[in-house]
Amino acid sequence: MNVTHHTANAGAAGVAGNVLVGGVIGLAVDASTGASQDLVPNPVVVDLDC
Repeated sequence: MNVTHHTANAGAAGVAGNVLVGGVIGLAVDASTGASQDLVPNPVVVDLDC
């Protein structure tokens, strides 16, 4: 299973909020922690065989 990431819809709203309120520090924290990212696919469903 290959899991990747992309910018989440809520993450884009958070970036816009940081521009208005948090400024550069908020953008740096979100970028460094991955707070604006979402994993794809979510959830991951894998069937394991014996």
